[in-house]
Amino acid sequence: MQRALTKALDEKRRARLLTNLAPEDRAWVRSCGGTGAGAWLNTAPATEVEKFSDGDFCAAVRTRLCQEVSPPGVRCSNTYSTGPRAGEHCAELLDTKGTHASTCKVGGRVGRKHDALVQLLGRLLRAAGYLVATDGPGTWEPRWDRPQLDRHGNQKRDDDGNPLWEHARLGLRLEGGPEEPTTYGDVVVSQARADSWVREGAAAGGAAAKEAARRKRRRYPPEQVPGAKLVPFSVEAGGRWDSSSLNFLRRAAGRASERDPGLAALGGQGTAAVLNSWLSQLSCALQKANVACLRSASAGGSGPAPAARAEGAGSGEDERAVAEDEDWLEEAVEQLLQQAAADAAAELS
Repeated sequence: MQRALTKALDEKRRARLLTNLAPEDRAWVRSCGGTGAGAWLNTAPATEVEKFSDGDFCAAVRTRLCQEVSPPGVRCSNTYSTGPRAGEHCAELLDTKGTHASTCKVGGRVGRKHDALVQLLGRLLRAAGYLVATDGPGTWEPRWDRPQLDRHGNQKRDDDGNPLWEHARLGLRLEGGPEEPTTYGDVVVSQARADSWVREGAAAGGAAAKEAARRKRRRYPPEQVPGAKLVPFSVEAGGRWDSSSLNFLRRAAGRASERDPGLAALGGQGTAAVLNSWLSQLSCALQKANVACLRSASAGGSGPAPAARAEGAGSGEDERAVAEDEDWLEEAVEQLLQQAAADAAAELS
């Protein structure tokens, strides 16, 4: 009874808070809610992926609390690496809440955020028995290719007159055995505070992630690739996952738990232990990548928190941590069993 009353009181306070916030802050608060969104706040650092430096953790907490992470007047330091502006800075004014920093495509930091989540998902899903290909020739599905169009709607051609195509290279290709179709996964991270999402994000929790997933399905229509399916791994920068992504991860966690006798004997509790561990790792990876975007964009001015590092510092270590420990289930099983037992005891108390 006390737990139910406390939950009702918390929901009432949250509803009152949301009505008093500006739309962009309301969208952000919603983006930080939902299953697994705040897992990084109470995760025991059992793996390298889950370890934060003090400065990174402070920056992530301040961002979550809608505090200013960039002073007014600072311009984006991300640098073009190719094209006519190679060597130049983006130079857009940074907003104080980090919205531009988390979405700026100049310099490749947003792309590295995407790649880090792809690699981590690949490692976790191998523990569920999937054969996984990530971001390479094995993830190309030519039946989803589409022509490159000019502003008049005509297909572009190269200097020799050959038609140009946009190749469908997705983030992941998963083979789960004869019981499952070939599954293509594509990661998309949406910033609910951004102008393109704030209206939907302020109105309902997870609206940005849901719409981003819908757009992925529209880009890769299933009828074009019979016998295969698409899973948009759609998450908002605050950490909220689209429900379809969570459903797939939950099923995959069940597959992983069945591969270990101890976890399989626990049934649903074993699945929950695996899923919670996965969501914790994904949550930590996402928030550390968000902070890396902040540091990169503000490198020419004041950093977002004490102990700021230069752009790229520490990123190699994080990427190696994702690549290590390929047999994740074997390494983690004892901790998962302990967690499942603790959860079961908590339910009985």
